[in-house]
Amino acid sequence: MAETPDAVPEVEPVEGEAEGERAATAEGNNAVLAKVLAFLPTIGICVGLAAAAAALVLFVIRPLFPPVSANAARPAAPQKFGRVIALESVVVNIAQTEGRRYLKATVSVEVPEEEKIVKEVETRKPLVLDALVATLSKKSLADVTAPEALDRLRAEVLERLTASLGPERVRRVFITEFVVQ
Repeated sequence: MAETPDAVPEVEPVEGEAEGERAATAEGNNAVLAKVLAFLPTIGICVGLAAAAAALVLFVIRPLFPPVSANAARPAAPQKFGRVIALESVVVNIAQTEGRRYLKATVSVEVPEEEKIVKEVETRKPLVLDALVATLSKKSLADVTAPEALDRLRAEVLERLTASLGPERVRRVFITEFVVQ
């Protein structure tokens, strides 16, 4: 028999080769599985970081910037200046100084011009002075000597007086004398 150069001889499959191919395929699948398993910790870390970033934005950064409402865009009508009621000076010991340091403050409050509210605040002066003394006597030396101390004290006293007298009774608080000794 003469073989033609174009003819390809048929090769019979050997039983060992089929098993070898299956073994190679299994090894390939195991290698792919090993690579995927190697990336799982990285994927887990990325998911964890994404969750932490989302929580940071939702619970820390977002509350720092409250949404702007439609009412805030329009400037409010200027309020008329109300009546200013002067309170007596108060002297309190500064907290955490064992009585060696004191604070003397004179405060005035602005109330609406309505006569009814003015009389009500005038008759409740002892309550206002008590709230003032209670607020100031809790302050430490660092609290009353900080650069922003007066602004913080004004806001705190206003909040306390609004809680004591009711809303729309006190508009502003003026600290006209402030001495730390």
